[in-house]
Amino acid sequence: MNNSDFEEEIYLINNNNKLNFMNDELSQASDIAKDKENFGPINSKEKIKIKDFKFIKLLMFSCFTLLGFINHIGYYLILTSSQQFATNLGNESLISFYPLALIFFNSFTRIMNSKYFINISYFIRVIFLSLYFCTGFISMFFILNYMTDSNKSKSAFWLTMLPAIIMGTGESLGEVTILGYISTFKGNYVSGFNIGSSLAGVSGSLLSLFIKKYKVNLKNIYLFLALFAVLYLFIFMITICGYKEKKNYKKGGNYVTITGKNESLTCKTIKNGVKLAKFHLVNLALTNFMQYTICYCFAERANKFNYIKSEGSIFHSAQYETFLLIYEFGIVVSNSCLSIIKYINHLEIFTYLQGINFFLWFFEALFGYIKSQWICFIHLFFVGICAGGSNVGLLNNLFETKLISENYKELCLNICEYFMDWAILISSVTGLIFDNTFLKS
Repeated sequence: MNNSDFEEEIYLINNNNKLNFMNDELSQASDIAKDKENFGPINSKEKIKIKDFKFIKLLMFSCFTLLGFINHIGYYLILTSSQQFATNLGNESLISFYPLALIFFNSFTRIMNSKYFINISYFIRVIFLSLYFCTGFISMFFILNYMTDSNKSKSAFWLTMLPAIIMGTGESLGEVTILGYISTFKGNYVSGFNIGSSLAGVSGSLLSLFIKKYKVNLKNIYLFLALFAVLYLFIFMITICGYKEKKNYKKGGNYVTITGKNESLTCKTIKNGVKLAKFHLVNLALTNFMQYTICYCFAERANKFNYIKSEGSIFHSAQYETFLLIYEFGIVVSNSCLSIIKYINHLEIFTYLQGINFFLWFFEALFGYIKSQWICFIHLFFVGICAGGSNVGLLNNLFETKLISENYKELCLNICEYFMDWAILISSVTGLIFDNTFLKS
């Protein structure tokens, strides 16, 4: 297909979308004129009162927040505990292997999802994810138990890469599955999911601080988290309870597609998807590369400058974990502000600001020019603000835009995630190079 044919196809898709949207609006106007108390399709059996609709929206938002939290908690716990793992196992210079293990196979996972799983019921995919997460948590428990009992630290370091891969690929598949599911809804549920994921980051950092201060055994925490994998499936079932299979009434917001008809991965759809989501994937990839390099390379190396002077405090003994905690709080704040961010017309501003942060933290890791711990903390908080603002703003724009047809949106989401994965992978390799060359001392 040449470029003119593709542009003609996109033109026809957009016109069809506009006609469908106008028909939906006329249908809804007719319903509301008949009965202002009700929302939904013309069938009166499928109508609900406004107050019930508001309660369901709140319930759904809460469920998606919890799904985002459970989907990411294992990933972030490994990420925030990576320095502790590497130090305890005598491989501090190899700390960047943990983010590398967490994301190395993610693109392959997303490709498999786009090619083979994209039109499988979301419910079936979540059942698999629940079992998969449970396997990751339990395997980490047994590996840490092996490390404690046998004191075989060198082999244990490499064995911990296995649950790290499970957590990374599970987080990757879960994210595109739940976000694809969210794309069938009308509303800011993407904000709920992202708030949950950022709260998982905060919880991971807090757990790392707690573990370091009170010498808690990590293996027991991973065993406890295995219960969360069961909750993952249960919470998802709440979101589909009362909804009908294959009933998609996105404009009314009452029904969702449980099994959608999405475009799957082919050479043609990749080409079309990249053109449709070019703005989103470029900015998401750049901001992810920069934020991961800042947090898991530059900030980790800047940790040697001892910003927190009060000896004996938990924050002095766990300065790096404090860095990550403040960064995650910044993400939580920006994810909670989608109602403001969605009105920003130029979302690339977050990319430019993160670029400034990137160079400032690079020089900080080299020279330690920041003398105040509060300036350091505010700067990391701002890194989180830019990271979360870019992510939630661009994903919401991807789901709400009329320039991308509904059957292309989940594929475009997967394509954006491919580029984000490769950006994080490049960030991990960059971190390994920096950690073992001019930042080594």
